[in-house]
Amino acid sequence: MAFAIILAIVFLFMNLIFRVQLLKTFKEMQRRRIEMEWAWLFDRDKREQYIYPRYEDERPLIERFSGQLRRSLRWGAIVFVSLSTLAAILIFT
Repeated sequence: MAFAIILAIVFLFMNLIFRVQLLKTFKEMQRRRIEMEWAWLFDRDKREQYIYPRYEDERPLIERFSGQLRRSLRWGAIVFVSLSTLAAILIFT
């Protein structure tokens, strides 16, 4: 049981770190006034077609934000599934 609690805390802490990094990058994009559709962040072809021609100098920042967003969502899903599984194990055993 102690292992499950420690694992849950570690997962939540890692998720928090990814989200803080994501928010910092998002603030930088707002400061530079980069505007786009959110769906384009998940589609590389749309980014190439619509975003990069307008913000060629900001390409590394947009790529970093897109990667951080995907990683944050992935970790959020991992944390949710892990905590749900741990909770089910603790409840039913």
